[in-house]
Amino acid sequence: MWSGKLLAASMSILQTAARHNLNVEAYLKYYLDACAGNNGPPPDLEQFLPWNIPDEIIREYGLRTGRDHPG
Repeated sequence: MWSGKLLAASMSILQTAARHNLNVEAYLKYYLDACAGNNGPPPDLEQFLPWNIPDEIIREYGLRTGRDHPG
């Protein structure tokens, strides 16, 4: 079922964000804003990996949860 696969992929991505101490709602907004600005999925998904997000984007979207970054 495509819906189960979509849910599994979505949860994996969001759990990865949470594991890197990112606010999951803000992370999702960051990605969806990029989709809206591109009229579809952004061409470079690497920029959305938690370890690739620039500090300016982290500040702009309030992505950090306040916990220490994982080591």
